[in-house]
Amino acid sequence: MILGLCRPDRGSVSVFGAPPAAAVRSGWVNGMLQTGSPPDLLKVREFVTLMASYYPQPLRVDDVLRLTGKAGSRSVRATLPHAGVASLRALPGVVAVERHGDAVVLSCSDADAALASLFASASP
Repeated sequence: MILGLCRPDRGSVSVFGAPPAAAVRSGWVNGMLQTGSPPDLLKVREFVTLMASYYPQPLRVDDVLRLTGKAGSRSVRATLPHAGVASLRALPGVVAVERHGDAVVLSCSDADAALASLFASASP
């Protein structure tokens, strides 16, 4: 209800005095995905499009693919490589790796370098 995904049976919901949809648009609240990897069927372009949809003013998907050198990766699946914590920790820009169930959380000092390495390892 706080994210505006459903309505209460009775009464009303407000977040900091605003309707839930306005609070989400303003960035006051958001939801966190509960899976540790993208859906297995998504290709790189679809995954970048999905991630861009979470931001109010994202970079254009074509620009992201061009900047990361993945413009030609339309048929490559976007799943993370099956790597252990040690190999993920060894990626450039990764400071820490935490496991939460099936999810893996990477803390990065240089997220661009870490993502570039992950995308590079997903290339055919």
